[in-house]
Amino acid sequence: MNFYRRPFVYITPLFALGIFLGDAYAMHDSLAWLVMAVLVVAIIRLFLRKPIDYLFPFGVVLGILFIGGVLVDYNRFDDMAIGNDDQGEYINSTMLLNVLEVNESESVWQRMVCESVAIVGEDAYVPHREKLLVYTNSSALSKNDQVLMRGTFTLIANKGNPGEFDSKHYWNSKNIYSIAYMDESQYLHIGSIEPSWFEKTRDSINHQLDEILGENLDESNLAVAKALILGDKSLLRPELKKSFSSAGAMHVLAVSGLHIGIILEILLFIFGRFSKILKKNRAVLLAIGILWIYAAVVGFSPSVVRATIMFSLIALGKIFSKQSNGLNILLFSACLLLSYNPLMLYDIGFQLSYLAMLGIFLLYKPIQSSIFIKNRWLNKVWQGTSVGVSAQVFTIPVTLHYFHQFPNYFILTNIGMMVFAGLVLSLGLVLFATSWVKIVGKLIAALLSFALTAMIFFVEWVEHLSGSVAFGFTLPWYLIVAAYIILFIVVLAKSKMIVLKVALFAAMVLIIAIQAIRYENITRNEFVVFNSNQLLMMVKQGDNIICLHNATNGLTDGLDFLIDAYSKIHPGKVKFVRLSLGETSVMVSGGYMKVVKFDNGYHILLPSKDKSFFLRTSTRVVPFKDDYIVDMPYIQSKRTSYNLRNGCYRIPLK
Repeated sequence: MNFYRRPFVYITPLFALGIFLGDAYAMHDSLAWLVMAVLVVAIIRLFLRKPIDYLFPFGVVLGILFIGGVLVDYNRFDDMAIGNDDQGEYINSTMLLNVLEVNESESVWQRMVCESVAIVGEDAYVPHREKLLVYTNSSALSKNDQVLMRGTFTLIANKGNPGEFDSKHYWNSKNIYSIAYMDESQYLHIGSIEPSWFEKTRDSINHQLDEILGENLDESNLAVAKALILGDKSLLRPELKKSFSSAGAMHVLAVSGLHIGIILEILLFIFGRFSKILKKNRAVLLAIGILWIYAAVVGFSPSVVRATIMFSLIALGKIFSKQSNGLNILLFSACLLLSYNPLMLYDIGFQLSYLAMLGIFLLYKPIQSSIFIKNRWLNKVWQGTSVGVSAQVFTIPVTLHYFHQFPNYFILTNIGMMVFAGLVLSLGLVLFATSWVKIVGKLIAALLSFALTAMIFFVEWVEHLSGSVAFGFTLPWYLIVAAYIILFIVVLAKSKMIVLKVALFAAMVLIIAIQAIRYENITRNEFVVFNSNQLLMMVKQGDNIICLHNATNGLTDGLDFLIDAYSKIHPGKVKFVRLSLGETSVMVSGGYMKVVKFDNGYHILLPSKDKSFFLRTSTRVVPFKDDYIVDMPYIQSKRTSYNLRNGCYRIPLK
């Protein structure tokens, strides 16, 4: 079993399972299970003359599961937070808030994460600590500001639109349950919280590095450089994000394991040139120290902290323990992070980074050794490709589940990013170190600008290759579980041909099931009314998508987002039709669909007479009394047959 050599290979999965079970069920249930298990073990030990060997391991397993459940229950806030009234809906409150972070963007509404200090009433000041999501149209607020806000806090909820990102799960995993929209008239700026010396120093260094990049790079290159080197994606245009996503290079734009690993290799390479002065152990410790300084400068984001801890432990394990096991160190770092914050288990970045590293540890050697290449440089390319493939294989099920798309040229992209990411990071670090020498700084900046331009060109070239992205994937949880069971069977089976053949057959069945679901998504024919305050209806017929809207000045960012999300699951060629006063006809299978515009809504008549309804946009009387009524989400009328607040309205078409 080799437990003592690799204890966290066994402990961490059990700990993660305990977190999941403790979060899925009430803690008192978990406690009841533990008490019952202990009683069963005690009874068995009492009535059996000889102790059973597996009782102690059984107790250890229960203990690890229970610790995971206790920790997640301790860290998880109660759902009945300030965003709920007695019916679990909302409450109108005056709150004293500290602004923790501001996500600056070109959008009118800026996203902020705030922490409540107290609920303020006319005669009461009730201390209350909770993280909140706040959107504001004010550009005057910044981090560490303190405001008094009057607003309606509602529970974060998904809108139920096709392809929609699971915002509720995402924010709940960060212990954020409530959301509010705040315009300039709803808050009063009280003051600012004095940042600590550490925060001031970090922000000052970050600002200086930001200025160095800004003085030497043009707009598009600056956006990518800030994202790749400093972890700031605020300047990235949506088109550029889409290009990186389609090419399978989006991970390059977020400082994470890839960047930390590259920086560590760069530092060890540089220190290795001074081996006579700097011994290996000291070089590694110095490199780790610089890694943590870098992590502090880019803001200690969860992905950066995760990667820095992971690579620090792996590096320390290699120099201080000849018998250290890389996989054990990897899972120890995961256990360490989950002990600090069990809710990280649900973080997409956490899942992807550890799955990628797990794939590298388990699959890299078998893949790399499968092809022997004599040429030194080609062999290095193959080694890098093997790393990318092994990481990709282990992350495919999760990425298909969350993002519904697969970059078909990911191997080509990985080869390119292996070169460009390392080059850009190296040149960026050298630029920071030499910018004070004008001539040298300008030369390095020119090289960095060229590398960034080449990288953007490469990414856009891959994006525009025929069939660069496959859309339409929706993986249910049971297929994800099946995929990882098959992967682990393949890894553990090693040379057992019978087991490998069974696993290969199971993998083929799994792929067929995934493709069957994808085919159903692609060929779906339907009519959809989206849960959006701005009217958006969609007709999906084969590979054609017709979007019906009433926007006079073009679609807003919100509607663009809905269309992009839908077309990832149900791909097709998008065509836009603006609804005007009177009748609009759209050809569908079986005849014409007619949309008739009235002052208080739209009368939709599908080819089948029993599938007509009235979409109400105001509370006025509906002119068609016998029609089924669908209300826009902002209508509060109780006479509603169906309100879009409950999710989009979908009708299958023949």
